[in-house]
Amino acid sequence: NFRTSSEVLQGIMNDVMMTCVRIGEMVSPVVCNSSPEGFLPTREKEGKEILDDERKVTLGYHGNAQSVLVCCWRCMKEVILLISTIIDMCNGNSSLSLTHDQFDIVSGLLIKQLTEARHRGAFEMAYVGFTKLCQYLWTTNDP
Repeated sequence: NFRTSSEVLQGIMNDVMMTCVRIGEMVSPVVCNSSPEGFLPTREKEGKEILDDERKVTLGYHGNAQSVLVCCWRCMKEVILLISTIIDMCNGNSSLSLTHDQFDIVSGLLIKQLTEARHRGAFEMAYVGFTKLCQYLWTTNDP
């Protein structure tokens, strides 16, 4: 039982979008922080915030909070550019479309960036992605 090429492409598109959203959720605490240039992400362990041993080594010798911000901003930029490209591919293509779940998840990420991002570049990229998503909605025939 072979799947058609559009089904395969739809599956790949879904995997890429979901990976992008997961990456966006990981870097969002940094770009949405009220003071992102001085913020180092931590994790909680037994009620105490600690840095992972790997992060201590990596950040202690090779970086600082500003480096983390730059990396997170670049990740968010690429995530939104990739999502925007996928939306453009779906726009006007009868064999590709966003599912309702994909739309909800992507719009949630973009709206969160628009409403919470403190990094100007992250906000501007979210605007670009949200504009692409709105264009898709205006042109799609899906209910």
